[in-house]
Amino acid sequence: MRAGLASVGILLGLALLAARATAAEPNTWRCDGKFGLCRYLNWKTNQEIIPPRFERGMPFSEGLAAVSVGGRFGYVDERGEIVIEPKFDLAGEFLHGLAEVLVGDKAGIIDRKGAFVIPPMFRRAIPLTGDVVVAIEDSKRSGYLDFGRIPYDLTNAGLYHISGYWVRKPEPRWISLFDKAGRGLIWATERDSRLYGLLASNGEWVVEPQYESVGQLYDERALVGKRVDKVKLSGWVDSTGQIVVPLQPLDVSNGQGQDYRASNDNGRVLDTCPNGVRAILIDRKVQIVDAGGQPTTPYLFDPTGRPTCIDPFPVSLDGIWSFIGVDGHLLFDPPAFKDQLGFKDGYAAVSDGQKWGVIDTSGRFVLPMTLERYIGRRDGLFQVVIAGREVWLTATGEERPEPPVAHAARNGLECGHGLELVERDGLWGIADNDGTPTIPPRYRALDCFRDGVAWAAIDSRHQWCALGPDGLLRDRPACKTQHYPITWTHSVPERFDQDLFEDSVLWSRAYLEYRAGRRASAPRWVSDGMR
Repeated sequence: MRAGLASVGILLGLALLAARATAAEPNTWRCDGKFGLCRYLNWKTNQEIIPPRFERGMPFSEGLAAVSVGGRFGYVDERGEIVIEPKFDLAGEFLHGLAEVLVGDKAGIIDRKGAFVIPPMFRRAIPLTGDVVVAIEDSKRSGYLDFGRIPYDLTNAGLYHISGYWVRKPEPRWISLFDKAGRGLIWATERDSRLYGLLASNGEWVVEPQYESVGQLYDERALVGKRVDKVKLSGWVDSTGQIVVPLQPLDVSNGQGQDYRASNDNGRVLDTCPNGVRAILIDRKVQIVDAGGQPTTPYLFDPTGRPTCIDPFPVSLDGIWSFIGVDGHLLFDPPAFKDQLGFKDGYAAVSDGQKWGVIDTSGRFVLPMTLERYIGRRDGLFQVVIAGREVWLTATGEERPEPPVAHAARNGLECGHGLELVERDGLWGIADNDGTPTIPPRYRALDCFRDGVAWAAIDSRHQWCALGPDGLLRDRPACKTQHYPITWTHSVPERFDQDLFEDSVLWSRAYLEYRAGRRASAPRWVSDGMR
Protein backbone atom coordinates (compact mmCIF):
# COMPACT_ATOMS: atom_id res chain seq x y z
CA MET A 1 0.00 0.00 0.00
CA ARG A 2 2.72 2.50 0.94
CA ALA A 3 4.80 1.68 -2.12
CA GLY A 4 1.74 2.38 -4.24
CA LEU A 5 1.17 5.69 -2.52
CA ALA A 6 4.79 6.61 -3.10
CA SER A 7 4.45 5.99 -6.83
CA VAL A 8 1.32 8.13 -6.89
CA GLY A 9 3.11 10.91 -5.04
CA ILE A 10 6.08 10.80 -7.41
CA LEU A 11 3.74 10.87 -10.40
CA LEU A 12 1.97 13.95 -9.09
CA GLY A 13 4.91 16.38 -8.85
CA LEU A 14 2.47 18.94 -7.61
CA ALA A 15 4.17 22.13 -6.41
CA LEU A 16 5.46 25.24 -8.11
CA LEU A 17 9.03 26.23 -7.34
CA ALA A 18 8.83 28.64 -4.41
CA ALA A 19 11.22 31.55 -4.03
CA ARG A 20 13.27 31.21 -0.89
CA ALA A 21 12.98 33.86 1.78
CA THR A 22 15.79 36.36 2.17
CA ALA A 23 16.74 38.23 5.29
CA ALA A 24 15.13 41.41 3.93
CA GLU A 25 11.74 39.97 3.00
CA PRO A 26 8.75 40.65 5.30
CA ASN A 27 7.08 37.37 4.40
CA THR A 28 4.85 36.69 7.37
CA TRP A 29 2.78 38.82 9.70
CA ARG A 30 1.41 38.71 13.21
CA CYS A 31 -1.25 40.89 14.79
CA ASP A 32 0.18 40.68 18.29
CA GLY A 33 1.25 44.24 18.91
CA LYS A 34 -0.22 46.70 21.38
CA PHE A 35 -3.89 47.40 20.59
CA GLY A 36 -3.87 44.23 18.44
CA LEU A 37 -1.89 45.90 15.66
CA CYS A 38 -0.11 43.88 12.97
CA ARG A 39 3.59 43.69 12.12
CA TYR A 40 5.65 41.91 9.46
CA LEU A 41 8.55 39.54 10.07
CA ASN A 42 11.09 37.49 8.20
CA TRP A 43 9.91 33.90 8.37
CA LYS A 44 13.37 32.33 8.66
CA THR A 45 14.89 34.61 11.26
CA ASN A 46 11.71 35.85 12.98
CA GLN A 47 13.28 39.29 12.63
CA GLU A 48 10.78 42.14 12.75
CA ILE A 49 10.95 43.98 9.43
CA ILE A 50 7.94 46.29 9.81
CA PRO A 51 6.83 47.23 13.36
CA PRO A 52 3.20 46.82 14.52
CA ARG A 53 1.12 49.70 13.24
CA PHE A 54 -1.59 48.18 11.02
CA GLU A 55 -5.08 47.13 12.07
CA ARG A 56 -5.09 44.29 9.54
CA GLY A 57 -2.37 42.82 7.36
CA MET A 58 -2.45 40.83 4.14
CA PRO A 59 0.26 38.77 2.40
CA PHE A 60 2.92 40.49 0.30
CA SER A 61 2.50 39.95 -3.43
CA GLU A 62 4.55 41.52 -6.18
CA GLY A 63 6.33 43.60 -3.53
CA LEU A 64 3.22 45.14 -1.98
CA ALA A 65 0.90 44.21 0.89
CA ALA A 66 -2.59 45.45 1.66
CA VAL A 67 -2.90 46.88 5.17
CA SER A 68 -5.65 48.62 7.11
CA VAL A 69 -4.98 52.04 8.65
CA GLY A 70 -7.77 54.07 10.19
CA GLY A 71 -10.34 51.52 9.06
CA ARG A 72 -9.41 51.71 5.37
CA PHE A 73 -7.08 49.64 3.23
CA GLY A 74 -4.04 50.81 1.31
CA TYR A 75 -0.71 49.22 0.36
CA VAL A 76 2.81 49.28 1.80
CA ASP A 77 6.11 48.29 0.25
CA GLU A 78 8.67 45.95 1.83
CA ARG A 79 10.06 48.82 3.92
CA GLY A 80 6.64 49.44 5.43
CA GLU A 81 6.19 52.73 3.57
CA ILE A 82 2.66 53.48 2.40
CA VAL A 83 2.73 53.62 -1.40
CA ILE A 84 -1.05 53.55 -2.04
CA GLU A 85 -3.02 55.64 0.43
CA PRO A 86 -5.65 53.84 2.56
CA LYS A 87 -8.95 54.59 0.81
CA PHE A 88 -10.54 51.19 0.17
CA ASP A 89 -12.94 49.12 2.25
CA LEU A 90 -11.00 45.95 1.43
CA ALA A 91 -7.99 45.19 -0.75
CA GLY A 92 -6.59 42.01 -2.26
CA GLU A 93 -3.23 40.77 -3.45
CA PHE A 94 -1.57 42.08 -6.59
CA LEU A 95 -1.63 39.69 -9.55
CA HIS A 96 -0.11 40.64 -12.91
CA GLY A 97 0.17 44.27 -11.78
CA LEU A 98 -3.51 44.54 -10.82
CA ALA A 99 -5.41 44.20 -7.54
CA GLU A 100 -9.06 43.81 -6.58
CA VAL A 101 -10.36 46.44 -4.16
CA LEU A 102 -13.73 47.03 -2.54
CA VAL A 103 -15.45 50.41 -2.26
CA GLY A 104 -18.75 50.18 -0.45
CA ASP A 105 -20.24 46.94 -1.70
CA LYS A 106 -18.68 47.02 -5.18
CA ALA A 107 -15.34 45.65 -6.39
CA GLY A 108 -13.04 47.29 -8.91
CA ILE A 109 -9.45 46.95 -10.13
CA ILE A 110 -6.47 49.23 -9.44
CA ASP A 111 -2.95 49.35 -10.86
CA ARG A 112 0.26 49.60 -8.83
CA LYS A 113 -0.16 53.37 -8.53
CA GLY A 114 -3.56 52.94 -6.91
CA ALA A 115 -5.45 54.28 -9.92
CA PHE A 116 -8.67 52.55 -10.99
CA VAL A 117 -8.42 50.72 -14.29
CA ILE A 118 -11.90 49.26 -13.69
CA PRO A 119 -14.16 51.36 -11.43
CA PRO A 120 -16.01 49.71 -8.54
CA MET A 121 -18.95 48.14 -10.39
CA PHE A 122 -18.82 44.38 -9.81
CA ARG A 123 -19.49 42.00 -6.96
CA ARG A 124 -16.09 40.43 -7.68
CA ALA A 125 -13.32 41.47 -10.08
CA ILE A 126 -10.24 39.25 -9.94
CA PRO A 127 -7.15 39.65 -12.16
CA LEU A 128 -6.64 36.81 -14.64
CA THR A 129 -3.99 38.54 -16.78
CA GLY A 130 -2.61 42.06 -16.97
CA ASP A 131 -5.67 43.23 -18.90
CA VAL A 132 -8.50 40.72 -18.30
CA VAL A 133 -10.32 40.01 -15.05
CA VAL A 134 -12.84 37.43 -13.90
CA ALA A 135 -15.92 39.49 -13.04
CA ILE A 136 -19.29 38.83 -11.44
CA GLU A 137 -22.03 41.35 -12.18
CA ASP A 138 -24.97 41.18 -9.78
CA SER A 139 -26.46 43.03 -6.83
CA LYS A 140 -25.18 40.78 -4.07
CA ARG A 141 -22.66 42.13 -1.60
CA SER A 142 -19.07 41.16 -2.34
CA GLY A 143 -17.79 38.46 -0.01
CA TYR A 144 -14.57 38.77 1.97
CA LEU A 145 -13.53 35.13 1.63
CA ASP A 146 -10.59 34.70 -0.76
CA PHE A 147 -10.86 38.38 -1.66
CA GLY A 148 -8.43 39.33 -4.42
CA ARG A 149 -7.84 35.74 -5.51
CA ILE A 150 -9.74 33.36 -7.75
CA PRO A 151 -11.33 30.81 -5.42
CA TYR A 152 -11.84 27.22 -6.41
CA ASP A 153 -15.30 27.85 -7.82
CA LEU A 154 -17.15 31.00 -8.86
CA THR A 155 -20.67 31.05 -10.25
CA ASN A 156 -22.12 33.31 -12.96
CA ALA A 157 -18.74 34.85 -13.80
CA GLY A 158 -17.48 36.28 -17.07
CA LEU A 159 -14.30 37.80 -18.52
CA TYR A 160 -14.00 41.60 -18.59
CA HIS A 161 -11.27 43.70 -20.25
CA ILE A 162 -9.76 46.72 -18.47
CA SER A 163 -10.58 48.75 -21.60
CA GLY A 164 -14.24 48.50 -20.59
CA TYR A 165 -15.91 45.66 -22.48
CA TRP A 166 -16.91 42.06 -21.92
CA VAL A 167 -14.57 39.57 -23.53
CA ARG A 168 -17.10 36.94 -22.61
CA LYS A 169 -20.28 37.84 -20.79
CA PRO A 170 -21.23 35.92 -17.62
CA GLU A 171 -22.36 32.87 -19.54
CA PRO A 172 -20.11 30.23 -17.94
CA ARG A 173 -21.98 28.95 -14.93
CA TRP A 174 -18.87 27.81 -13.08
CA ILE A 175 -15.32 29.11 -13.21
CA SER A 176 -12.42 27.46 -11.35
CA LEU A 177 -8.74 28.30 -11.01
CA PHE A 178 -6.34 26.67 -13.50
CA ASP A 179 -3.05 28.42 -12.65
CA LYS A 180 -1.62 31.74 -11.46
CA ALA A 181 1.15 32.19 -14.01
CA GLY A 182 -0.65 34.78 -16.14
CA ARG A 183 -1.21 32.45 -19.09
CA GLY A 184 -4.81 33.64 -19.23
CA LEU A 185 -6.39 30.20 -18.94
CA ILE A 186 -9.17 29.20 -16.57
CA TRP A 187 -11.47 26.21 -16.12
CA ALA A 188 -15.06 27.04 -16.99
CA THR A 189 -18.39 25.41 -17.80
CA GLU A 190 -21.17 26.49 -20.09
CA ARG A 191 -24.36 27.78 -18.50
CA ASP A 192 -26.43 24.60 -18.56
CA SER A 193 -23.60 22.14 -18.03
CA ARG A 194 -21.20 20.98 -15.34
CA LEU A 195 -18.57 19.84 -17.84
CA TYR A 196 -15.36 21.86 -17.58
CA GLY A 197 -13.21 23.10 -20.44
CA LEU A 198 -10.24 25.44 -20.59
CA LEU A 199 -11.25 29.00 -21.42
CA ALA A 200 -8.67 31.56 -22.63
CA SER A 201 -8.65 35.25 -21.70
CA ASN A 202 -9.78 36.09 -25.25
CA GLY A 203 -13.03 34.24 -24.55
CA GLU A 204 -12.27 31.25 -26.75
CA TRP A 205 -12.21 27.60 -25.69
CA VAL A 206 -8.70 26.15 -25.73
CA VAL A 207 -10.12 22.83 -24.58
CA GLU A 208 -13.81 22.23 -25.19
CA PRO A 209 -15.91 21.43 -22.04
CA GLN A 210 -15.61 17.68 -21.39
CA TYR A 211 -14.37 17.05 -17.84
CA GLU A 212 -16.57 16.41 -14.83
CA SER A 213 -13.79 17.35 -12.43
CA VAL A 214 -10.65 19.45 -12.75
CA GLY A 215 -7.74 20.53 -10.58
CA GLN A 216 -5.22 23.35 -10.41
CA LEU A 217 -1.95 23.31 -12.33
CA TYR A 218 1.08 22.38 -10.25
CA ASP A 219 4.48 21.54 -11.66
CA GLU A 220 2.97 21.96 -15.14
CA ARG A 221 0.27 19.31 -14.60
CA ALA A 222 -3.39 19.40 -13.60
CA LEU A 223 -5.66 16.49 -12.72
CA VAL A 224 -8.83 15.96 -14.77
CA GLY A 225 -11.57 13.34 -14.63
CA LYS A 226 -14.64 12.20 -16.53
CA ARG A 227 -16.81 9.15 -17.14
CA VAL A 228 -16.60 7.05 -20.27
CA ASP A 229 -19.24 4.30 -20.61
CA LYS A 230 -20.03 4.83 -16.90
CA VAL A 231 -16.38 4.15 -15.96
CA LYS A 232 -14.62 6.80 -13.86
CA LEU A 233 -11.37 7.88 -15.51
CA SER A 234 -8.67 10.31 -14.43
CA GLY A 235 -5.57 11.66 -16.10
CA TRP A 236 -3.30 14.71 -16.30
CA VAL A 237 -3.10 17.68 -18.65
CA ASP A 238 -0.20 20.07 -19.21
CA SER A 239 -0.12 23.88 -19.04
CA THR A 240 -1.90 24.10 -22.40
CA GLY A 241 -4.67 21.67 -21.41
CA GLN A 242 -3.33 18.79 -23.50
CA ILE A 243 -3.39 15.27 -22.06
CA VAL A 244 0.07 14.15 -20.92
CA VAL A 245 -0.98 11.20 -18.72
CA PRO A 246 -3.80 9.32 -20.46
CA LEU A 247 -7.19 8.94 -18.81
CA GLN A 248 -7.47 5.58 -17.09
CA PRO A 249 -9.46 3.90 -14.32
CA LEU A 250 -7.86 4.34 -10.91
CA ASP A 251 -8.25 1.79 -8.12
CA VAL A 252 -7.93 3.32 -4.67
CA SER A 253 -7.94 -0.06 -2.95
CA ASN A 254 -4.45 -0.92 -4.20
CA GLY A 255 -3.02 2.52 -3.69
CA GLN A 256 -2.59 3.23 -7.41
CA GLY A 257 -4.85 6.25 -7.72
CA GLN A 258 -7.28 8.72 -6.25
CA ASP A 259 -10.94 8.55 -5.46
CA TYR A 260 -12.76 10.08 -8.43
CA ARG A 261 -15.26 11.78 -6.14
CA ALA A 262 -12.47 13.81 -4.56
CA SER A 263 -10.61 14.58 -7.78
CA ASN A 264 -12.01 18.10 -8.08
CA ASP A 265 -9.98 19.02 -5.00
CA ASN A 266 -6.95 16.90 -5.85
CA GLY A 267 -3.83 18.99 -6.16
CA ARG A 268 -5.22 21.83 -4.05
CA VAL A 269 -2.50 23.43 -1.94
CA LEU A 270 -3.60 23.60 1.69
CA ASP A 271 -0.56 25.47 3.00
CA THR A 272 2.78 26.72 1.70
CA CYS A 273 5.86 27.58 3.74
CA PRO A 274 8.37 30.19 2.54
CA ASN A 275 10.98 27.45 2.00
CA GLY A 276 8.67 25.81 -0.55
CA VAL A 277 7.37 22.93 1.59
CA ARG A 278 3.69 22.43 0.79
CA ALA A 279 0.76 20.40 2.04
CA ILE A 280 -1.38 19.24 -0.89
CA LEU A 281 -4.79 17.59 -0.88
CA ILE A 282 -4.93 14.21 -2.63
CA ASP A 283 -7.93 11.90 -2.32
CA ARG A 284 -8.97 13.70 0.86
CA LYS A 285 -5.53 12.96 2.26
CA VAL A 286 -2.49 15.21 2.65
CA GLN A 287 0.74 14.85 0.65
CA ILE A 288 3.85 16.78 1.72
CA VAL A 289 6.06 18.00 -1.13
CA ASP A 290 9.25 20.06 -1.30
CA ALA A 291 9.94 23.26 -3.27
CA GLY A 292 10.54 21.23 -6.42
CA GLY A 293 7.21 19.43 -6.15
CA GLN A 294 8.67 16.08 -5.09
CA PRO A 295 7.06 14.16 -2.19
CA THR A 296 9.21 14.26 0.93
CA THR A 297 7.56 11.11 2.30
CA PRO A 298 5.74 8.22 0.59
CA TYR A 299 2.65 8.47 2.79
CA LEU A 300 -0.69 10.20 2.35
CA PHE A 301 -1.65 11.47 5.80
CA ASP A 302 -4.99 12.00 7.47
CA PRO A 303 -6.05 15.69 7.17
CA THR A 304 -5.39 16.39 10.84
CA GLY A 305 -2.81 19.17 10.73
CA ARG A 306 -1.23 21.93 8.69
CA PRO A 307 2.40 23.12 8.51
CA THR A 308 3.36 25.72 11.08
CA CYS A 309 6.51 26.51 9.06
CA ILE A 310 8.29 27.23 12.35
CA ASP A 311 8.18 23.95 14.30
CA PRO A 312 7.56 20.34 13.27
CA PHE A 313 3.84 19.62 13.00
CA PRO A 314 1.99 16.37 13.79
CA VAL A 315 0.71 14.07 11.05
CA SER A 316 -1.37 10.92 11.38
CA LEU A 317 -1.33 7.76 9.30
CA ASP A 318 -4.28 5.54 10.18
CA GLY A 319 -4.23 6.91 13.72
CA ILE A 320 -0.46 6.55 14.25
CA TRP A 321 1.44 9.79 14.69
CA SER A 322 4.71 11.31 13.58
CA PHE A 323 5.93 14.84 12.90
CA ILE A 324 6.93 16.61 9.70
CA GLY A 325 10.02 18.74 10.24
CA VAL A 326 10.45 22.25 8.87
CA ASP A 327 12.34 20.71 5.92
CA GLY A 328 9.27 18.60 5.04
CA HIS A 329 10.71 15.25 6.12
CA LEU A 330 9.40 12.88 8.79
CA LEU A 331 11.10 12.90 12.17
CA PHE A 332 10.00 9.27 12.68
CA ASP A 333 9.57 7.05 9.63
CA PRO A 334 7.28 5.18 9.72
CA PRO A 335 4.98 6.98 12.19
CA ALA A 336 5.35 5.42 15.63
CA PHE A 337 3.20 7.10 18.29
CA LYS A 338 -0.29 6.35 19.58
CA ASP A 339 -0.67 9.87 20.98
CA GLN A 340 1.16 13.19 20.94
CA LEU A 341 0.97 16.76 22.16
CA GLY A 342 2.17 19.21 19.53
CA PHE A 343 5.36 21.24 19.70
CA LYS A 344 5.55 24.18 22.03
CA ASP A 345 8.73 26.10 22.80
CA GLY A 346 10.79 23.49 20.97
CA TYR A 347 9.48 20.31 22.62
CA ALA A 348 6.64 17.82 22.12
CA ALA A 349 5.34 14.99 24.29
CA VAL A 350 4.72 11.61 22.61
CA SER A 351 3.25 8.31 23.78
CA ASP A 352 3.45 4.68 22.65
CA GLY A 353 0.08 4.07 24.29
CA GLN A 354 1.56 3.12 27.65
CA LYS A 355 4.40 5.51 28.44
CA TRP A 356 5.27 9.08 27.53
CA GLY A 357 8.47 10.74 26.39
CA VAL A 358 9.59 14.18 25.22
CA ILE A 359 11.33 14.98 21.93
CA ASP A 360 13.00 18.10 20.55
CA THR A 361 12.58 19.56 17.06
CA SER A 362 15.20 17.19 15.62
CA GLY A 363 13.28 14.14 16.87
CA ARG A 364 15.78 13.40 19.61
CA PHE A 365 14.32 12.11 22.88
CA VAL A 366 15.29 14.51 25.66
CA LEU A 367 13.17 12.53 28.12
CA PRO A 368 12.93 8.80 27.28
CA MET A 369 9.65 6.94 26.83
CA THR A 370 9.51 5.97 30.51
CA LEU A 371 7.12 8.60 31.87
CA GLU A 372 3.86 7.31 33.31
CA ARG A 373 2.16 10.59 32.56
CA TYR A 374 2.98 13.92 30.97
CA ILE A 375 1.19 16.87 32.59
CA GLY A 376 2.70 20.00 31.07
CA ARG A 377 5.42 22.66 31.18
CA ARG A 378 6.16 25.74 33.22
CA ASP A 379 9.19 27.99 33.27
CA GLY A 380 11.18 25.60 31.10
CA LEU A 381 10.49 22.53 33.27
CA PHE A 382 8.43 19.43 32.44
CA GLN A 383 5.76 18.29 34.88
CA VAL A 384 5.57 14.47 34.68
CA VAL A 385 4.75 11.38 36.72
CA ILE A 386 7.49 8.79 37.30
CA ALA A 387 7.03 5.76 39.58
CA GLY A 388 3.84 7.27 40.91
CA ARG A 389 5.55 10.55 41.82
CA GLU A 390 4.69 13.89 40.28
CA VAL A 391 8.01 15.63 39.59
CA TRP A 392 9.49 18.54 37.65
CA LEU A 393 12.36 17.77 35.26
CA THR A 394 14.78 19.74 33.14
CA ALA A 395 15.35 18.86 29.48
CA THR A 396 18.32 16.78 30.63
CA GLY A 397 16.19 14.77 33.06
CA GLU A 398 17.34 16.46 36.27
CA GLU A 399 14.72 16.86 38.99
CA ARG A 400 13.97 20.39 40.18
CA PRO A 401 11.61 22.01 42.69
CA GLU A 402 8.23 23.10 41.39
CA PRO A 403 8.56 26.57 39.84
CA PRO A 404 6.45 29.34 41.34
CA VAL A 405 3.06 29.96 39.77
CA ALA A 406 2.94 33.25 37.94
CA HIS A 407 0.53 35.71 39.49
CA ALA A 408 -2.81 35.71 37.75
CA ALA A 409 -4.21 38.89 36.29
CA ARG A 410 -4.92 41.32 39.07
CA ASN A 411 -8.66 41.12 38.53
CA GLY A 412 -9.03 38.92 35.46
CA LEU A 413 -9.48 41.98 33.26
CA GLU A 414 -6.15 42.06 31.46
CA CYS A 415 -6.36 42.58 27.71
CA GLY A 416 -2.74 41.68 26.97
CA HIS A 417 0.12 43.82 25.66
CA GLY A 418 0.19 45.88 28.84
CA LEU A 419 -3.48 46.92 28.78
CA GLU A 420 -6.37 46.08 31.07
CA LEU A 421 -10.02 46.92 31.50
CA VAL A 422 -10.69 49.25 34.43
CA GLU A 423 -13.91 50.28 36.19
CA ARG A 424 -14.92 53.39 38.11
CA ASP A 425 -18.40 54.07 39.48
CA GLY A 426 -19.89 51.39 37.24
CA LEU A 427 -18.31 52.73 34.05
CA TRP A 428 -15.54 51.02 32.09
CA GLY A 429 -12.35 52.10 30.36
CA ILE A 430 -8.91 50.75 29.39
CA ALA A 431 -5.60 51.65 30.99
CA ASP A 432 -1.94 50.67 30.81
CA ASN A 433 -0.75 48.39 33.58
CA ASP A 434 0.73 51.42 35.33
CA GLY A 435 -2.73 53.00 35.46
CA THR A 436 -2.31 55.51 32.63
CA PRO A 437 -5.71 55.73 30.92
CA THR A 438 -5.96 54.90 27.22
CA ILE A 439 -9.76 55.11 27.31
CA PRO A 440 -11.11 56.88 30.42
CA PRO A 441 -13.86 54.95 32.32
CA ARG A 442 -16.98 56.49 30.79
CA TYR A 443 -18.78 53.59 29.10
CA ARG A 444 -21.34 51.17 30.53
CA ALA A 445 -19.69 48.34 28.57
CA LEU A 446 -16.41 48.05 26.72
CA ASP A 447 -14.31 45.35 25.05
CA CYS A 448 -10.52 44.95 24.74
CA PHE A 449 -8.62 46.21 21.70
CA ARG A 450 -8.58 43.94 18.66
CA ASP A 451 -7.37 44.94 15.20
CA GLY A 452 -6.59 48.41 16.51
CA VAL A 453 -10.07 49.23 17.86
CA ALA A 454 -12.02 48.73 21.07
CA TRP A 455 -15.82 48.47 20.90
CA ALA A 456 -17.70 50.68 23.36
CA ALA A 457 -21.41 50.99 24.15
CA ILE A 458 -22.38 54.58 23.23
CA ASP A 459 -25.68 55.30 24.94
CA SER A 460 -26.27 58.57 23.07
CA ARG A 461 -26.20 56.67 19.78
CA HIS A 462 -27.83 53.52 21.09
CA GLN A 463 -25.02 51.65 19.32
CA TRP A 464 -21.66 50.04 19.81
CA CYS A 465 -18.93 52.08 18.14
CA ALA A 466 -15.19 51.66 17.59
CA LEU A 467 -12.60 53.62 19.56
CA GLY A 468 -9.02 54.01 18.34
CA PRO A 469 -5.81 53.82 20.41
CA ASP A 470 -6.24 57.56 21.04
CA GLY A 471 -9.56 56.85 22.74
CA LEU A 472 -11.52 58.76 20.09
CA LEU A 473 -14.51 57.54 18.10
CA ARG A 474 -13.70 56.14 14.69
CA ASP A 475 -15.92 56.35 11.63
CA ARG A 476 -14.73 52.92 10.51
CA PRO A 477 -15.64 50.21 11.14
CA ALA A 478 -19.25 51.35 11.23
CA CYS A 479 -21.20 51.38 14.48
CA LYS A 480 -23.50 48.42 15.14
CA THR A 481 -26.49 47.61 17.29
CA GLN A 482 -25.00 44.62 19.11
CA HIS A 483 -21.55 43.49 20.18
CA TYR A 484 -20.40 40.61 22.37
CA PRO A 485 -16.85 40.10 23.68
CA ILE A 486 -17.10 36.37 22.89
CA THR A 487 -19.29 34.31 20.57
CA TRP A 488 -20.17 30.65 20.19
CA THR A 489 -21.09 28.85 17.00
CA HIS A 490 -24.76 27.86 16.73
CA SER A 491 -25.55 29.58 20.02
CA VAL A 492 -27.38 32.73 21.04
CA PRO A 493 -26.64 34.87 24.09
CA GLU A 494 -28.73 34.62 27.21
CA ARG A 495 -31.47 37.25 26.99
CA PHE A 496 -31.27 40.21 29.38
CA ASP A 497 -33.55 42.72 27.63
CA GLN A 498 -35.91 42.88 24.66
CA ASP A 499 -34.03 45.84 23.18
CA LEU A 500 -31.09 44.45 21.12
CA PHE A 501 -28.62 47.17 22.09
CA GLU A 502 -29.56 47.13 25.78
CA ASP A 503 -29.51 43.33 25.79
CA SER A 504 -25.92 43.20 24.50
CA VAL A 505 -24.84 45.92 26.95
CA LEU A 506 -26.28 44.05 29.94
CA TRP A 507 -24.78 40.75 28.75
CA SER A 508 -21.36 42.38 28.34
CA ARG A 509 -21.58 44.05 31.75
CA ALA A 510 -22.37 40.68 33.31
CA TYR A 511 -19.32 39.24 31.55
CA LEU A 512 -17.14 42.09 32.82
CA GLU A 513 -18.39 41.52 36.37
CA TYR A 514 -17.61 37.81 36.02
CA ARG A 515 -14.07 38.61 34.89
CA ALA A 516 -13.70 41.02 37.78
CA GLY A 517 -14.73 38.29 40.25
CA ARG A 518 -17.98 39.94 41.26
CA ARG A 519 -20.25 37.39 39.59
CA ALA A 520 -20.15 33.64 40.26
CA SER A 521 -20.70 32.52 36.64
CA ALA A 522 -20.39 33.96 33.17
CA PRO A 523 -23.52 34.94 31.25
CA ARG A 524 -24.65 31.98 29.17
CA TRP A 525 -24.73 31.11 25.50
CA VAL A 526 -27.79 29.04 24.61
CA SER A 527 -27.77 26.48 21.78
CA ASP A 528 -29.87 27.48 18.78
CA GLY A 529 -30.67 23.81 18.17
CA MET A 530 -28.51 23.54 15.04
CA ARG A 531 -25.42 21.38 14.52
